[in-house]
Amino acid sequence: MLTGIDHIDIAVDDLELWTNFLQAIGFTVIQRTDHGGGSVELKFPGTDKPFLELTSTSRPDGTKHPAGFRHIALRAEDMEATYAALIASGVKIDRPPRKNAQSGRMTMNAHDPQGKGLTIQFVD
Repeated sequence: MLTGIDHIDIAVDDLELWTNFLQAIGFTVIQRTDHGGGSVELKFPGTDKPFLELTSTSRPDGTKHPAGFRHIALRAEDMEATYAALIASGVKIDRPPRKNAQSGRMTMNAHDPQGKGLTIQFVD
Protein backbone atom coordinates (compact mmCIF):
# COMPACT_ATOMS: atom_id res chain seq x y z
CA MET A 1 0.00 0.00 0.00
CA LEU A 2 2.59 2.63 1.08
CA THR A 3 6.01 2.71 -0.55
CA GLY A 4 7.94 5.38 1.37
CA ILE A 5 8.27 9.04 2.23
CA ASP A 6 7.52 11.43 -0.64
CA HIS A 7 8.21 14.77 1.05
CA ILE A 8 8.27 16.74 4.28
CA ASP A 9 6.63 20.19 4.39
CA ILE A 10 7.87 22.93 6.73
CA ALA A 11 6.37 26.43 6.96
CA VAL A 12 8.93 29.24 7.23
CA ASP A 13 8.57 32.99 7.74
CA ASP A 14 11.22 33.95 5.15
CA LEU A 15 11.06 31.58 2.18
CA GLU A 16 14.03 33.12 0.33
CA LEU A 17 16.27 33.19 3.40
CA TRP A 18 15.60 29.50 4.07
CA THR A 19 15.95 28.55 0.40
CA ASN A 20 19.32 30.32 0.16
CA PHE A 21 20.49 28.73 3.43
CA LEU A 22 19.56 25.22 2.30
CA GLN A 23 21.18 25.75 -1.10
CA ALA A 24 24.36 26.87 0.70
CA ILE A 25 24.51 23.56 2.59
CA GLY A 26 23.91 21.40 -0.49
CA PHE A 27 20.17 21.28 -1.25
CA THR A 28 19.03 21.88 -4.85
CA VAL A 29 15.84 23.68 -5.88
CA ILE A 30 13.52 21.34 -7.81
CA GLN A 31 10.69 23.80 -8.43
CA ARG A 32 8.80 26.79 -7.08
CA THR A 33 5.00 26.99 -6.90
CA ASP A 34 2.29 29.35 -5.65
CA HIS A 35 1.00 26.53 -3.42
CA GLY A 36 -0.09 27.67 0.07
CA GLY A 37 1.16 31.24 -0.40
CA GLY A 38 4.46 30.28 -2.01
CA SER A 39 6.44 27.07 -1.92
CA VAL A 40 9.89 25.79 -2.87
CA GLU A 41 10.65 22.09 -3.33
CA LEU A 42 14.26 21.15 -2.62
CA LYS A 43 16.22 17.97 -3.23
CA PHE A 44 18.12 16.69 -0.21
CA PRO A 45 21.88 16.37 -0.85
CA GLY A 46 22.72 12.98 -2.38
CA THR A 47 19.19 11.71 -3.04
CA ASP A 48 16.10 12.32 -5.16
CA LYS A 49 13.47 11.25 -2.62
CA PRO A 50 12.17 12.32 -0.27
CA PHE A 51 12.23 16.03 -1.00
CA LEU A 52 11.80 18.97 1.36
CA GLU A 53 9.02 21.47 0.71
CA LEU A 54 9.29 24.91 2.28
CA THR A 55 5.99 26.79 2.42
CA SER A 56 5.57 30.45 3.28
CA THR A 57 3.78 31.13 6.55
CA SER A 58 1.84 33.86 4.67
CA ARG A 59 -1.33 32.45 3.08
CA PRO A 60 -2.98 34.03 0.02
CA ASP A 61 -5.98 35.12 2.15
CA GLY A 62 -3.72 37.20 4.44
CA THR A 63 -3.72 34.76 7.36
CA LYS A 64 -0.61 32.90 8.50
CA HIS A 65 0.36 29.25 8.88
CA PRO A 66 2.22 28.63 12.12
CA ALA A 67 5.95 28.26 11.42
CA GLY A 68 7.32 24.74 11.66
CA PHE A 69 6.31 21.26 10.59
CA ARG A 70 3.19 21.15 8.36
CA HIS A 71 3.02 17.56 7.14
CA ILE A 72 4.85 14.47 6.00
CA ALA A 73 3.68 12.94 2.72
CA LEU A 74 3.79 9.21 2.13
CA ARG A 75 3.78 7.62 -1.32
CA ALA A 76 0.96 5.24 -2.18
CA GLU A 77 0.85 3.08 -5.31
CA ASP A 78 -2.96 2.86 -5.44
CA MET A 79 -4.71 5.85 -3.90
CA GLU A 80 -8.22 4.37 -4.05
CA ALA A 81 -7.10 1.14 -2.35
CA THR A 82 -5.12 3.14 0.23
CA TYR A 83 -8.15 5.35 0.91
CA ALA A 84 -10.43 2.30 1.36
CA ALA A 85 -7.92 0.57 3.68
CA LEU A 86 -7.44 3.68 5.82
CA ILE A 87 -11.19 4.30 6.15
CA ALA A 88 -11.71 0.63 7.05
CA SER A 89 -9.03 1.01 9.75
CA GLY A 90 -10.85 4.00 11.27
CA VAL A 91 -8.40 6.65 10.09
CA LYS A 92 -10.07 10.04 9.60
CA ILE A 93 -9.46 11.30 6.06
CA ASP A 94 -10.50 14.86 5.14
CA ARG A 95 -11.85 13.88 1.69
CA PRO A 96 -11.44 11.13 -0.92
CA PRO A 97 -8.30 11.32 -3.09
CA ARG A 98 -8.30 14.19 -5.58
CA LYS A 99 -5.94 15.55 -8.20
CA ASN A 100 -3.82 18.47 -7.00
CA ALA A 101 -3.96 21.23 -9.62
CA GLN A 102 -0.38 22.37 -8.88
CA SER A 103 1.38 18.98 -9.00
CA GLY A 104 -1.02 16.91 -11.10
CA ARG A 105 -0.80 14.14 -8.50
CA MET A 106 -3.55 12.49 -6.48
CA THR A 107 -3.52 13.51 -2.79
CA MET A 108 -5.49 13.04 0.41
CA ASN A 109 -4.85 13.93 4.06
CA ALA A 110 -5.31 12.04 7.32
CA HIS A 111 -5.77 13.91 10.57
CA ASP A 112 -3.74 13.14 13.66
CA PRO A 113 -5.42 10.98 16.31
CA GLN A 114 -5.24 13.74 18.95
CA GLY A 115 -6.93 16.39 16.80
CA LYS A 116 -3.97 18.77 17.14
CA GLY A 117 -4.05 19.73 13.45
CA LEU A 118 -1.07 17.66 12.35
CA THR A 119 -1.44 16.02 8.95
CA ILE A 120 -0.17 12.93 7.22
CA GLN A 121 -0.56 13.39 3.47
CA PHE A 122 -0.75 10.57 0.93
CA VAL A 123 0.34 11.08 -2.71
CA ASP A 124 0.62 8.88 -5.77
